[in-house]
Amino acid sequence: MALTIEDGTIVSSANSYVTDAEYVAYAAARGLTIGSTATLREIELIKSMDYLQDQDYQGLRTEPDNQMLPFPRIGVFIYGLITDSDNIPKEIKNAQMEGGIAAYSQDLQVNEVSENVASQSLQSGMNIAYHNKGSSKRIRLDRVFTWLNPLLEDAQSLVRA
Repeated sequence: MALTIEDGTIVSSANSYVTDAEYVAYAAARGLTIGSTATLREIELIKSMDYLQDQDYQGLRTEPDNQMLPFPRIGVFIYGLITDSDNIPKEIKNAQMEGGIAAYSQDLQVNEVSENVASQSLQSGMNIAYHNKGSSKRIRLDRVFTWLNPLLEDAQSLVRA
């Protein structure tokens, strides 16, 4: 497996915005622990990219039929300025690296089912009871969203206000 870097030119099969070297330097500058091998670090960055795919970004993909990743995009305002349609913002790169750092020690996406039924009667006369609180697990990635927030759809409404 290898990282294929999206540079704003709609790179075929892109799976990352940052290189391994950029990721290593970012984590080292902050004294944060990441995978000890390039293979482990690539897995962390790809898991982070999977997490970033499911966000509500401003604007539209530049070439929705051809690009694998959410950026580049058209119609994105960052701190009040429109970005070029071939730009990969530093904010998305830093968000990916922060997600990779989190992926070193935890799953970023959790699949979970919860039952919130207090009781259920079956035709056979049997009753089944569940707890009524249910359970769910959601990962909170504040360090990712510190960088990601200016790129999200909600940020655009602040520019128009």
